[in-house]
Amino acid sequence: MLAAEHADAIQRFAPDGTFAALAGIALPPPSDAGRGYGTFAVRLTLELAFRNLQLARVYVRPPGGDIAAGRTLQKFGFNREGESGVAEPNVATGWVLTRDAWIVHRDRPVFAALHPDLRAILEAELAAGNEVADGVVYTEPNDPHWWKADYTSRSPRHTLAC
Repeated sequence: MLAAEHADAIQRFAPDGTFAALAGIALPPPSDAGRGYGTFAVRLTLELAFRNLQLARVYVRPPGGDIAAGRTLQKFGFNREGESGVAEPNVATGWVLTRDAWIVHRDRPVFAALHPDLRAILEAELAAGNEVADGVVYTEPNDPHWWKADYTSRSPRHTLAC
């Protein structure tokens, strides 16, 4: 479980190439992009908020004019939340993401990579109200020698990989 006491360790390991590869941070960063730390921080925060703390939604209000923060939030499925009485949201408007929207957004690439027959089965189960059970861990090894992502149960140990 990610907590405040882990911040120093994350900051210390983030520039390390091996850690960056495990976290999905591109090193060296593309010349037209940041280092990926914002994306990394949002990913971990959402895992903490929705998986560990079981929050129903996350609300973010980045500093006014921070366009990069808005782009990062959009990558994770956040939507702008309009202010009361304001027709068009502005840069000071907050961003919101519900747990259900996070799950759909997080799993979309995995579902798209599934064989159509397996995807149909999984989508039918999710439509019936089922979800990936607690005790099942989602990982993205993204290793060309193995697979892109998987769900693994602890006991008995079973893996659904794609």
